Amino acid sequence: MNITALTSTAVGAIFALVGTIIAYFVTDRGGRRRQSLTDQRQSYLDFARAVEAAFGALRRMCEPDRHVDNPRLTAHEAVSESHVYVKRQPLLLLNSGAINRHAADVLRCLSDLKRAAGGGAKLDTVAYHRAFHPFAEARRHLRRAARLELGAPETRKEAAEDVQGDRVAECPVCRAETDKPTV
Repeated sequence: MNITALTSTAVGAIFALVGTIIAYFVTDRGGRRRQSLTDQRQSYLDFARAVEAAFGALRRMCEPDRHVDNPRLTAHEAVSESHVYVKRQPLLLLNSGAINRHAADVLRCLSDLKRAAGGGAKLDTVAYHRAFHPFAEARRHLRRAARLELGAPETRKEAAEDVQGDRVAECPVCRAETDKPTV
């Protein structure tokens, strides 16, 4: 038996085994990264859907022709039933500080909108708009931060929003309030 052939075969087997192990770990690390990004995206989407559900319910209760017997309770239920706070937990665990700061701003503004709706504000009132505009702006910033961080391209609409500027200046309800003469 030739010892050189046996040694060469053993060394070749070791190299093959080491190569296979390295390939597994490199591939597995890439897979973990992809799964992490998928989990981050899903947690953001779940949170965004919950925010939209809460906002939609608050907006419906603020329609000018809609009568609500107990606006404070209805506003509380609108936010509670959206599960926005439950959906925030995975977002906090899986996403960056930048996304979480913007999410906190969205929740703060949503809470202000809930207080306005609970106080009886209607869509065509300044009270509603004072809460709505900061909420819309915070939501836009969160969307942009998530797109940037999670690798989604900016949409044409978002690019146009940056050019348009301040929504309050364009809002007929808010503009009518600021155009009122002072006594």
